[in-house]
Amino acid sequence: MEALYEQLKLTGREWEYAANQLIKSELDQPAVVEMAKNWMVLADLIITFIRKIIDWLFPQFVRSEGEL
Repeated sequence: MEALYEQLKLTGREWEYAANQLIKSELDQPAVVEMAKNWMVLADLIITFIRKIIDWLFPQFVRSEGEL
């Protein structure tokens, strides 16, 4: 379960990296930038939701802020 939690963090970073690369690319049109930002927000919401479900289902894996 902890491996899944770590994979979710990596997935979030990969989404953020991909969105940032798209923003910086030669397709730097306002519509594309707005779409990339929206995808980044959506990915973050989905990952946060999945983490909350995991935390709720498996409270033994919840870490305190000091342990991170």
